[in-house]
Amino acid sequence: QHKKSIRTLLMAIVFLLVGCTGILATMEFITTAKTYRTIQASNQANVVIDKLIQSAVFWFRERGAVNYALESQDIASPETLARIVDYRAKGDAAFEEAMLDKAELSLTIPPDMLGAIERDYAALKAIRVQVDTHLQKPFADRPAEFSQVWVKAVAQATTATQNLRFYIGQISSGTS
Repeated sequence: QHKKSIRTLLMAIVFLLVGCTGILATMEFITTAKTYRTIQASNQANVVIDKLIQSAVFWFRERGAVNYALESQDIASPETLARIVDYRAKGDAAFEEAMLDKAELSLTIPPDMLGAIERDYAALKAIRVQVDTHLQKPFADRPAEFSQVWVKAVAQATTATQNLRFYIGQISSGTS
């Protein structure tokens, strides 16, 4: 009788330890899964942020090349125009990829922020038509204030994407 109760007690202790180990293992698994999902979301956010940075870099290069050409006495050379088109294409491609990739993020972006981005990007694209026209004119036929209008359009577009970068960075890192 006494041996049976010791055996039963030992078996109960073993089952209790196995149960506790199982609970701890399950808790650790859940914590690891949450950490993995957080890292995955952060990586996705960083991809979007990187593409927005790339777009800004190429838009700034475009801005510089356009400013140089607008301030030149001559009509823009084919090489300069090709460089501008290249910067423009790379900047727009990075921006548009970022906008597609942001849809995969599980966060809500304020509508006013998205509206500003869409408005400023549309304004940038619209002013480029004027840029292309003015680059084909001699210096004397270009409006003197146009460079300022151009710089402002690029600045507004890059500021809007910068605001989105900061917002995504804050939300994805949990520091909002």
